[in-house]
Amino acid sequence: MKRTLVVSDIHGYRLLLKRLLEVGGYDPGSDQLVMLGDYIDRGPDSRGTVDYVRELMADGAIVLSGNHEHQLLQAYDTLGCQECSLFFNYGGRECLKSYGLTPEAGSFRSLPVEHIEFMRTLPYYHETGEHIFVHGGLDPTGRSPRLADKLDLFYAREVWLANPYQGRKAVIFGHTPTHHIPGHPREEFWFEGNRVGIDLGVYETGCLGMLELPGYKVYKVRL
Repeated sequence: MKRTLVVSDIHGYRLLLKRLLEVGGYDPGSDQLVMLGDYIDRGPDSRGTVDYVRELMADGAIVLSGNHEHQLLQAYDTLGCQECSLFFNYGGRECLKSYGLTPEAGSFRSLPVEHIEFMRTLPYYHETGEHIFVHGGLDPTGRSPRLADKLDLFYAREVWLANPYQGRKAVIFGHTPTHHIPGHPREEFWFEGNRVGIDLGVYETGCLGMLELPGYKVYKVRL
């Protein structure tokens, strides 16, 4: 049976992502890789990570957008103080540094056009017969992601986590480091009903994880 491998919230840790795929035995010819967003910010190599993710997509990976890609595009398009401050406050300085740029509003214009256009093309969710893959979360009532505000798909957290999910399909998501969920242990995926949270907060824990479907096997690597 064909495997689906799911990874999220890379945050500039390119070498750790490469090692994780090696540990999981990823073969683009026989496996489907799904990536849930947040390839940039916080970590040491946002630029290299974007280049690597583009290569993976060319080999067949399904690549979704995360809120950090959305924030960068907002800052790039507006150069507004509020948008730039939001980007800088959540790892944007490290992102620009990886491109050899300084944290100034005008520096966004020096980002590679191919990286900006790549981020613009990324879908907000991916749905199969059995699963929904999304960066942030969904409406707990089970409403289709087709009807959702895209910001909810990026940023859903409190309402999404606090209420039972009533949808039929299992949801695999990132965005919220699982150790930020009250009572949940560090460096462990969050399994609750038909939801799985797979963000291990690599920029805080040094641990990156990947989920294998359909068997729900977990792979981890650490700095």
